[in-house]
Amino acid sequence: MTRTNDILAAARGLAVTLVLGACMAGCDRAPAPEAAAPAAPSVEKPADDAAYQAQLQGVLAERKKKTEALVRVNARLRALEERARAALPAGATPEQVRAELEGHPRKYPAYRELLNAQARCQEEMKDFSKAQQLIRANKTRTNTPVR
Repeated sequence: MTRTNDILAAARGLAVTLVLGACMAGCDRAPAPEAAAPAAPSVEKPADDAAYQAQLQGVLAERKKKTEALVRVNARLRALEERARAALPAGATPEQVRAELEGHPRKYPAYRELLNAQARCQEEMKDFSKAQQLIRANKTRTNTPVR
């Protein structure tokens, strides 16, 4: 009987396999999930991104022009200060030199204009620094690779 039970168990197992196989043969498999569209290639280094480099170079070129203008203004201010220092007794303090420059507007007419130009150039330099930081910040934010 043991042998008969073994044969019956094997037959049941084979029948179950055949029934399941027949059922599965009629079913379509689920379609393979389509691969996600590849994301736009992200540039991990800003040095590799041409648009970023062009924008940054534009800002740096403008900043260079403003720096050169500031250097010229500062040179003219130093020249005026030297003229005022020559008019004062030896050992004059910087406060005395400034008082001389501000106290004689007819003798030093460009002093006020140069101070205003210096302040304007310094403010523009701050604006360019902010622009450069914004460019870098925006690039960093959009630069993160999607994983």
